[in-house]
Amino acid sequence: MSGKKNNLRFVHSAYLFGLESHIAHTSINGNIVPPGALLSLIQKGLYYTEAELSIGD
Repeated sequence: MSGKKNNLRFVHSAYLFGLESHIAHTSINGNIVPPGALLSLIQKGLYYTEAELSIGD
């Protein structure tokens, strides 16, 4: 897959995330949010979910 096509998909995904999360209607200062923050939060959530599942066994 070409890099340009991939980049357009990332831009579209970011646009849809912003639209569906209503991020424009928050007081979050995007300048202080580090790159990769969303990915980091999702990864932590998956780790905690996996830990809870393994403890429940």
